[in-house]
Amino acid sequence: MALSDRPPPALSGDLLRRVVLGADAKFVDALDDSVAVVGAFGEVSLVDPEMNSVVANGNIADRATRVLRTPTSVWLTDYKDNEVLQVDPSTDTVATTFAFVGPDGIEKDGISLVIASFDGGSVARVQPDNGNVLQLVDVGGKPTAILSSEAHGLWVAVFGSGEVAKINRESFEIVQRVIVGQGPVGLAADATHLWVANHDENTIAKVDPLSGEVVWTAVVRNGPTELVSVDGSVWVTVTDDGALVEVDAESGEIRTTTPLRGSSAGGGPTGISYADGWLWVAMQGEQSVVRVDIG
Repeated sequence: MALSDRPPPALSGDLLRRVVLGADAKFVDALDDSVAVVGAFGEVSLVDPEMNSVVANGNIADRATRVLRTPTSVWLTDYKDNEVLQVDPSTDTVATTFAFVGPDGIEKDGISLVIASFDGGSVARVQPDNGNVLQLVDVGGKPTAILSSEAHGLWVAVFGSGEVAKINRESFEIVQRVIVGQGPVGLAADATHLWVANHDENTIAKVDPLSGEVVWTAVVRNGPTELVSVDGSVWVTVTDDGALVEVDAESGEIRTTTPLRGSSAGGGPTGISYADGWLWVAMQGEQSVVRVDIG
C-alpha cells in the first residue's frame, strides 16, 4: 500500500475518556464548567467536566431532540410531546414548559430563544419565561439546527430543501439561502465560515456567509450528524460509521478518523460540543459521552 493510500490515523487513546451516564445520550451542549446531555427518550444528564463525573440525571421529556446549556438553565426540545422544557440545573427540576409544534433546533439569541419547528416549516423567536412567540418566519422544508453567531448572524439548516438560510435578526425575514447538499442537520461556525453536516449525502460543506457560496464539500464517511470548528480543524460525528472525523478546515482533507462505537447495535456518536479544550461527544445507545482532549 502506498503512503498516499493509507487511511487517516486515529487519535491516541490517552486523549479519550468515556463518562458513563446511566442514561442514553444523543445531543450534548458544553460550557466550561458544565456539560448537559440529552437522550432520545428524554433522559437528561449533567456532567462536571473537571471531575469527569455525572452530577445529576433524570427522565424529563418524552422524545427529546436537542439540548441547549446556558449559564443558568438547560433547555430541551421534546419533539413527540410538542413542548420545550427549561430545567433548573441547581435543583434538577423542570422550571418552565411551553407548547411548540415539532420543536428541533434551539439557540439563545440575546435574551430570547430561537426554535425551529421541524413539522411546521418555520422558525420562531420565543420569550423564554412563557413561550410567547415574538416573531415567526416560514422557511419551508424541515428546519433543524439553529446557529446564532456573533460574526455571521442567525442561520437555520433546512433538511427538506438542502439549504441553509439566514434570518435577519431585526425583521426576522429570510435574507439569504444557500444550497449546501442533501439532508443538512448540523451547523457550526468559526470567524470566517459556516460549516454544515449533510447527513444524507455523507458530506460536510464549507460556506462563505458573505458571498453565499459553497467553498467546498468533503466526503466524511456515512451519516455525519453534528460538527464543531476549533483552531483549523472541523470535528464531525459520523453516526452510521461510529466515528469521530477531523477535517482540515482549509483543504477539506481528513486528518484523523477515530472509531468510537462500542458493542451496541444502532448506536454511535451523534451530538458534539466544545468547551475549554475538550470535545464532548454524545454516544447514542451507549449511555455515555466521550471527552476528547484537543488542548
